[in-house]
Amino acid sequence: MKKSRKKRKEMKLQRVNLRNKRKRKRDVERHKKSSSFMIENLEKEISNPSSVWKYGKGNKVRLYHFTHPLCVKGILQNGLDRGYVWMEGTDDGLLGMGKGDDLICIPCMTSNPIGSNNGQSNHTGDRDRELIRFSFLIDKDDPKLKDYPLWFWNECKEYGNDPVSSYKYYQDHNRTGNHNIQSWFVYKGIVRPEMIESFYLKSNVDGKYYDSKELQTWSWKGIRYNDLPEPEKVRQGIRKKYSIYKDYTGHLENTKPEYMSMFS
Repeated sequence: MKKSRKKRKEMKLQRVNLRNKRKRKRDVERHKKSSSFMIENLEKEISNPSSVWKYGKGNKVRLYHFTHPLCVKGILQNGLDRGYVWMEGTDDGLLGMGKGDDLICIPCMTSNPIGSNNGQSNHTGDRDRELIRFSFLIDKDDPKLKDYPLWFWNECKEYGNDPVSSYKYYQDHNRTGNHNIQSWFVYKGIVRPEMIESFYLKSNVDGKYYDSKELQTWSWKGIRYNDLPEPEKVRQGIRKKYSIYKDYTGHLENTKPEYMSMFS
């Protein structure tokens, strides 16, 4: 039996609607894979404040910084005045860390108290960088304290002037940070000594963290705490040739650390 003209028209309309529906679905899938969608999604994600702001001690937030034993006396005396963030994706040819020449100096901290989870020693294999753990108490409303992901994304956009390449470098940076930069923070200035809550020293022999009250029983490569060199005698260098892009603490401008090869 022949279908009526009305029925044929309805069926044609259904086929058109189905094609349009499938096309819209393909367009949505393509958009999800597009750079613009990924950038938009990233910006939504990192615009949400870290949950760490809900915790802490009263109106303070507790953050950690892991460092080398040779740096502990300097931080106790002068505060945390450095942290290096590279702003190019070129390979340095030695460590393969994707470091370019332009360098930002800004103190970096984390809400994660476990050093090996923060990606700090993943590149170099230098576990000594995790042996000292400082904890800081910083005012939650301190305008200098920023969530690292949003701060770094804004720096990438300003530096690269190209959202797609900025997004790519941001993701590369996230991978080198063991995908943990969402728990990182920066401070646009020196984290002063009075902000230090406590510090712990981890033995490279038994893996135990010693409280600062146990300094006499802690040692690093056979060296006791009291025998560590004073800050002015510690050679501060950077294992990559650099030019100063931004210096939030004045450390690079004031000390002008020299380039140190990995073999020096």
